[in-house]
Amino acid sequence: MKSKRIKELPGFDRPREKLMAKGPEALSDAELLAILLGSGGRGRSALELASLILKRFGPRLDQLQVEELKSFEGVGLAKACQVVAAFELARRYLLKEPCDAVAMGGIMALAGRVALVMLLTA
Repeated sequence: MKSKRIKELPGFDRPREKLMAKGPEALSDAELLAILLGSGGRGRSALELASLILKRFGPRLDQLQVEELKSFEGVGLAKACQVVAAFELARRYLLKEPCDAVAMGGIMALAGRVALVMLLTA
């Protein structure tokens, strides 16, 4: 069965559109990661790729190294660096302002906000 590309999903199911309409807190971890990845690989959407990464690395996603991310087909140096940089930025923010970050919903919500800034400045 051929996987659906994100462009083929209804607008309200697309991660970027959902983020813009409902905010980062409304997205799943896979949707947030898909936004950071930007695109998938051969025959795999960014959302499917994000789900595979989460399934394999789950709770230690924020500790991944560039080389670990690059082990996935469809994740090259640029995508791996974007994800690692987003989590490092979130980590620094949490260390600097832990109370505010927890109130925002934690590291994944913060990563979602980073993704939103990336979308708005691209």
